[in-house]
Amino acid sequence: EKEQILTVFNDTRSEFPREKSIPKLFVEQVERTLDHIALIGQIQNPKAQFTNIQDSFRQTNTFGEIYLTYKELNNKSNQLAYLLIDKGIKTDTIVALMMERSIDMIVGILGILKAGGAYLPVDPEYPEERIKYMLEDSNTRLLVTLSSHSQTLSLSHLQTLSLSHSITLSLYRLLTSSLPHFFTLPPWLM
Repeated sequence: EKEQILTVFNDTRSEFPREKSIPKLFVEQVERTLDHIALIGQIQNPKAQFTNIQDSFRQTNTFGEIYLTYKELNNKSNQLAYLLIDKGIKTDTIVALMMERSIDMIVGILGILKAGGAYLPVDPEYPEERIKYMLEDSNTRLLVTLSSHSQTLSLSHLQTLSLSHSITLSLYRLLTSSLPHFFTLPPWLM
């Protein structure tokens, strides 16, 4: 029984299509499971959450638990990807992502990857000196964060994109009229 638990149940190896990027695989999953639940999480600070830009999330219980469908997650990551591309993010550009583990973090990771960037995870709990060292050493020029973390750093070379409610709401209104349902991946990600 111990052997079965340790080896059989833990044998999770599977083939990974190496010719496809993560954004491409994600879009294929969205096409197959458009209205299925993709993420479940907690709203920790509704006024600062990227997921709050439209009423597309549903409360699942009285504890503030929410979920996003693949379609909703795809739309939100597309919005961020368009904004990042507009800010000059392209293949292999390092984009720092500083936020707690949350639905917003997943949206941020997917948005950065869809724009062609590479994300650098930065824990907001790190000491300020460590964060500054990471950002300077990686030559990061853009930091994606929530408004609650954006005041903590002052680096001259660093542009900060704060995903506060008001900024993303106006971005959402600006972009939704022209956004395609499915993000067209840049050619370097196909």
